[in-house]
Order: sequence, then C-alpha cells, then structure tokens
Amino acid sequence: MEVVTLTDHFRAMDSKSEQIEIYANPKVQITSDVTFVCERDEVSFTDASILGDTTVASWIWDFGDGSVSYNENPKYTYQNSGQYTVRLVLADHNGCNADTTQTNYMRVKEKPQFSFNTTRVYKSLVSVRHLMEMG
Repeated sequence: MEVVTLTDHFRAMDSKSEQIEIYANPKVQITSDVTFVCERDEVSFTDASILGDTTVASWIWDFGDGSVSYNENPKYTYQNSGQYTVRLVLADHNGCNADTTQTNYMRVKEKPQFSFNTTRVYKSLVSVRHLMEMG
C-alpha cells in the first residue's frame, strides 16, 4: 500500500492510499551470429533479453542504416559498407518499455571483387587436351 500526500501553495494537504503494482522491466540484450560481415551478406539477430514480469509484446529493431524490423529474431542484409549502431526497443504486456543501443555493433566491409580472364583459361584447357592426345 502506497500513500500519496499532496500540498498546494496555500499549504492545504490531502492524502490518499492506493495499491500500486510495480513491474520489473526486461533487461534488453542483443546478439547476432556475426558482428563483422561483407556487404550483401545476411546477419541473424537474436533478442537475448531477460524478461521482466511478463512476456514481450513487441520488438523494434533499428539496424542503423534507416531500416527497421518488428520481428523477434530478424535476419538483415546490409547493402553498404560502414559501421552501424544497432538498437532494440521492447514493450511487454504490462506496458513497460526498455531498450539497448550497441554503438558501432556491426562492421560491414565491401565485398571483394573478382575477375577472371576466360581467354587464358581456355588456352590452358586446349594445351592440356593437346598434351593428353599426344601422350
């Protein structure tokens, strides 16, 4: 039982007793399968939060590049290289909100570029065939 007492600027007082229920907030935690990735590779994020007094009602993931997800454990693909701050906001069924922000959590590098000289490969194959026919 909690008692609330109010006093106005004329020093008049009034109090009231009310039963107040206090809920524990969830402790928000983020994990992912990787924190270093090449652009256009998929990352799996996981809500590893510790629940408060009830279950989670909603999730808002902010991936730091303007994209969001409302899934519990989303998969996401970064399109551009850079460092990204990831934020997760939870709301539980008691109406309590909690969040965490991981600064520069994801490091995304450019995907390597490869090129092949098909003419050179073709000549090598012809040479090998020629040698096999002669042998």
